[in-house]
Amino acid sequence: MKTRKSGLTPKMIRSASKLALSEKEEAHEENGVLFWVNKSGFPIDDHTWDRMWDHAARIHPLGVDMVRNIRNKSDLPQIPVPQAPLSFGATLSVQERLKKVQDYMNELQYPLKDKLRRQYNHTGTQFYEIRKNRPISGLMESAREMIREALPIKCLEAVILGMYPLA
Repeated sequence: MKTRKSGLTPKMIRSASKLALSEKEEAHEENGVLFWVNKSGFPIDDHTWDRMWDHAARIHPLGVDMVRNIRNKSDLPQIPVPQAPLSFGATLSVQERLKKVQDYMNELQYPLKDKLRRQYNHTGTQFYEIRKNRPISGLMESAREMIREALPIKCLEAVILGMYPLA
């Protein structure tokens, strides 16, 4: 097998190139900021978790110490999972339905009111892959997954989740 001065074979270079391409395909941009997209589904694989924790260590003031502290802690609090408004009575007005959906999304964002708060997804990872060319039934499957997993969401995910009870 032929090697270059760097000691890399053509096969190794092609593999590295494919990896870089797949990483690039998983990176997206929102308001000029790059973020990763979880394309492995659930449960989230180690690679995705490691990327998320690396991002958190880079942007948090306490960096690696904060990450180490959380990851090594054995008594993390349980985060409540809010109940999604999955069915509405026939007599419920549109305004009441929208209020229930908004209350659900607010509870996703602020589950413990004044204590630990789950807010807009600043993890550097979009947990749900949203392909805009999917039919509405596929997007509603993504919404069901968001309800099931109850992880932080970004704007486009919120739009899909908001459509779910109305679809």
